[in-house]
Amino acid sequence: MKKTTVTKKVKQNAPASESNQENRLPNSTFIAYQINNFVFGLIAIFLSLRFFFKLSSANPGTWIVQFVYSVSDVLMYPFQYIFPTRQVDGSIFEWSVFAALILYSILSWAISKFLFITTTASSNS
Repeated sequence: MKKTTVTKKVKQNAPASESNQENRLPNSTFIAYQINNFVFGLIAIFLSLRFFFKLSSANPGTWIVQFVYSVSDVLMYPFQYIFPTRQVDGSIFEWSVFAALILYSILSWAISKFLFITTTASSNS
């Protein structure tokens, strides 16, 4: 079966050997990168909305706030009690949202690097 490749734009200042390896990815790896970016982008959006809604003391009775809270509750489960939650005049400041954003970003970066390493290792052999 023939491997299809996707060519990305080459950085002008990148060394020739590095640019060849980074810019010619198999189609499946490119799709995996796109899925990774999409999923972790959605995670960042939901966590950011949660932080903003809690900070601005949004009405939890509205459907959009309920939806954001229900999705972000699942994402926040491992980080719930890492840091104390501060409440001032109805506004809630959740430090654990920042911990979740940082750790999910590191996880996204690690997945991207893993995809890159496995792609370059298989193309070099």
